[in-house]
Amino acid sequence: LQQGYDKEVAAVGGSISGNFNVFNRLFVRKIKELHSCASEKKEAILSQLFQMCCTDEIKYTYSRLILAAAFDTPYGTFFRQFSAKLEAYAAKNTQAWKMKSLFLSGSEYNPKNIEAAFCISSILRSSTVVLGDVQKLNRMYKEGDTPSVELLRCPALKEKLLRDLFAPKRKLGEQHRLHIVEVI
Repeated sequence: LQQGYDKEVAAVGGSISGNFNVFNRLFVRKIKELHSCASEKKEAILSQLFQMCCTDEIKYTYSRLILAAAFDTPYGTFFRQFSAKLEAYAAKNTQAWKMKSLFLSGSEYNPKNIEAAFCISSILRSSTVVLGDVQKLNRMYKEGDTPSVELLRCPALKEKLLRDLFAPKRKLGEQHRLHIVEVI
């Protein structure tokens, strides 16, 4: 994919964004397009961008870092909103969300953050909340050196835990129910 074929690449979308150079050019082009397009086209462009940015952990992390660097620009509000929407999309649709531990505000490096993010990512990806994942997460937040509470503030996680807790067809053991309630 040679330089100068950006329009053709953008027309095809994220499906050929496996090459990082192509991804970078397409990412910048789509951000510009998103900022200047009519409101009725925004959702389609956002969908393409989210799919493209969440294909793997590296692209998700790179995208979030680029957006964070743009927070202090004159268009910082736009980039903050986009970053928040990207995070919400990643939490619901991909395993890239486990990289969230790299973007915790005001927290120092803590290996427990990475472990908790991987555990939460596992919960978000599974069709039902598994007892082992909830037990592990609950145990992490009860021990001395706890992960950041910011990881638990993920709306998709709360929604999934509550949905599983109150699902009429799901029979949870008392211990399972207790762990879910403690995590919430």
